Amino acid sequence: MTTNYRASSAVAITLASLASSSGLTVGRCSAAVSNATNKDDFVLPALRTRSGGTIVAGGGIELWAFAQRADGNWPELFTAAYTGLDAAFTVNNRDALLAGAVLVGSVAQTDATARDYVIRGRELSQVFGAVPQNFAFFVTHNMGVSAILDGTAGNHVLTINPGNYT
Repeated sequence: MTTNYRASSAVAITLASLASSSGLTVGRCSAAVSNATNKDDFVLPALRTRSGGTIVAGGGIELWAFAQRADGNWPELFTAAYTGLDAAFTVNNRDALLAGAVLVGSVAQTDATARDYVIRGRELSQVFGAVPQNFAFFVTHNMGVSAILDGTAGNHVLTINPGNYT
């Protein structure tokens, strides 16, 4: 069996100045990613982000993935319906997030220093059983009352590295 990687690509998500959410229920969803044409066997997500503002040690950043259902609808995770666009969202509650999405990676804030963080997420076919036809990501963090992610858009990138086996 041969592993064939395609070029990695950025996923549209606006993380600059994302505010902290003490309950990890407020964050940002990416634009939807379609696997309908390429039918990739695997997708490896990675998030690079930079903290900013006043940080409290003990918080962290979470990267979640969720998939469109077979009936063409997105799971009802948020207080407003997800429509496939990059936008701010609030989850109904953590139980809904745990039931309808998969935590693909997280990183703990261990000190009060603003710095870069990298999350190399779990491979999507492993967490979903197969790469979904359409999927998206949700990012949230709880690094302090006045903590935000850095305000420079170029300091945040969510990428996927897809491919297949032959």
